[in-house]
Amino acid sequence: MAELGHSEIDVAGVSWGGASPAISASISEIVPAAVLAATSPGAIMVPAAPSVLWKMATPRRYTDKDYMNKVASEIYGGEFRKIPH
Repeated sequence: MAELGHSEIDVAGVSWGGASPAISASISEIVPAAVLAATSPGAIMVPAAPSVLWKMATPRRYTDKDYMNKVASEIYGGEFRKIPH
């Protein structure tokens, strides 16, 4: 963060559980805002379709930026469907 010249950052957490607000609370002078998106009740959550479950289960979405850009709207829904960038 310092190397990029920023003194504050906002944190957006996608399926991070409590990490995003915990980060914000612990270093509030650096992280003034935290947003949770696509939260669910964990193991009891059922995706809309098996094809979505497969995309969520593969680690490829974390290692392949092009793949993540391709499947994000299906996995996360909401505004990602309308404005994927």
